Amino acid sequence: MSDDSSSTTPNYAEYTLADLYDVQEHIDATEYPERAAAIEREIQARLTEQQSLDGAAVAEEPWVPRASKQAIGGYLIVSGMLTIARILDFDATIEDMPRIVGYLIPTTFFGTMIISGVLLLRRKRIGLIIGMVVLALQVPMIRVGRLLFTMTAVPTVELKLWPSLGFTYTASHTTRFWWANDSLPLYLGLNLTACAMLGWLSYHYERQELARERLRQRQARSAG
Repeated sequence: MSDDSSSTTPNYAEYTLADLYDVQEHIDATEYPERAAAIEREIQARLTEQQSLDGAAVAEEPWVPRASKQAIGGYLIVSGMLTIARILDFDATIEDMPRIVGYLIPTTFFGTMIISGVLLLRRKRIGLIIGMVVLALQVPMIRVGRLLFTMTAVPTVELKLWPSLGFTYTASHTTRFWWANDSLPLYLGLNLTACAMLGWLSYHYERQELARERLRQRQARSAG
């Protein structure tokens, strides 16, 4: 019997995984080789989907620019390395903090930035999460009351909000976080470089979460 007619071939995509295994067990692969191959392909596709759900990375929508995460990963690595190089430079200025704090904490922080970039290049989901955290911490540039906090990597495009509105670009890093003895003049700014990278990583994270949810729904329907 010929198995060439697509009109008589079942739509295996509508079968549950259990049904596929059952059909595979009972089908005569010699008489129906194309159907047997189609069943095997569908089973392997389901297993691949399951591995994607349980693994670190989840497939995105086809139209999402896949290369952008790798580009951001490269930026995190290069920026983190340049920043650490400047921090470890003997001539680097460590402002408003003890020397051990000025070297150890920023080096650890920007080292984590490099790690997140490596994980992104390896398409690991945890790299998205770590990257968003290290970038989010670089967004605020504030001086409120007795609190001063700024931790930015190389390079930085800053949007100054208060006391004046404008832009500032620097090819250096800034690391300041301390509690002053006296109240400080109010200053507010945003690190636009970190904002842009954080926004793009957040977009990718959202797309992955949507993909995971759709995959769970498909598997729930298949299991039913």
